[in-house]
Amino acid sequence: RSGNVWFGTSEGLSRFDGESFVTFTAEDGLVSKEVYVIKEDSAGHLWFGTNRGISRYDGESFATFTTEDGLASNEVHSISEDSAGHLWFSTSSWGSGTWRGGVSRYDGQELVTFTAEDGVVTGRTFAHEDGSGHLWFGGRGGLSRYDGESFTTFTSEDDLATAAAYIYDIVEDQAGILWFLTSLGLTRFDGVVFQSRLNGDGFTFSGPIHQAANGDFWFGAEECLVRYRPPQSDPPIHITDVVSARRHGPVAELRLPSTAPLLAIEFQGISFTTRPGQLVYLYRLQGLEEEWQ
Repeated sequence: RSGNVWFGTSEGLSRFDGESFVTFTAEDGLVSKEVYVIKEDSAGHLWFGTNRGISRYDGESFATFTTEDGLASNEVHSISEDSAGHLWFSTSSWGSGTWRGGVSRYDGQELVTFTAEDGVVTGRTFAHEDGSGHLWFGGRGGLSRYDGESFTTFTSEDDLATAAAYIYDIVEDQAGILWFLTSLGLTRFDGVVFQSRLNGDGFTFSGPIHQAANGDFWFGAEECLVRYRPPQSDPPIHITDVVSARRHGPVAELRLPSTAPLLAIEFQGISFTTRPGQLVYLYRLQGLEEEWQ
């Protein structure tokens, strides 16, 4: 906020004020010279994630946070701040053939750590807060959502385009839809259903997601650039038959007694821009059901 530019390097920190550089190292209180990530919080403090813990800079001196203070791991790869002002540190370390660590939350007083045992994915995770206040953590092999009390993990079984893949980017678009870029493809989540577009069809997603002011999406890809224009309306749905004691055909209106033992509505959607078998239907019987199926 002061207009300075900070650079994290393998030899410490450098600050550029527009005219000259000032360098900070362990001799100045920095916990490690290997700086992975830089984050300025809402109070104006600067946080630096390193391979040996976290350093906080208040403009005059550094304060250090490590596993001895409750940090999940001393390798900190991502720092985020939620709407409540809590800082989230995503950590990881590789050892004995597995990823260790987790995410740690700092409320200004203490660190609280969440690991795989609490339901959060691990392995160089990073956090994103959506418009509903839920936190999403992307990592290796899946995606976790935190509602303030517990974690829910989503994997390829939920049609998320990841198995042992890595999530590179999480973006919420203008309509509140979440997009997840993974090493296997692209996944869209509207709050109910995951839909994925796997790598292929002449391109492989490899870069960050950007939505332009006109609503177009731009994706980096290997050897090309991909633009996606979302459809302005849902595919049309046609009722093909209504079944009770007999087949009534594609009627627009039908009256049945409440004692009827069977009611089945057969329908079909038509889309020329969706792969066969990939069209997703949501339905409910209004007046009897609250939740969509």
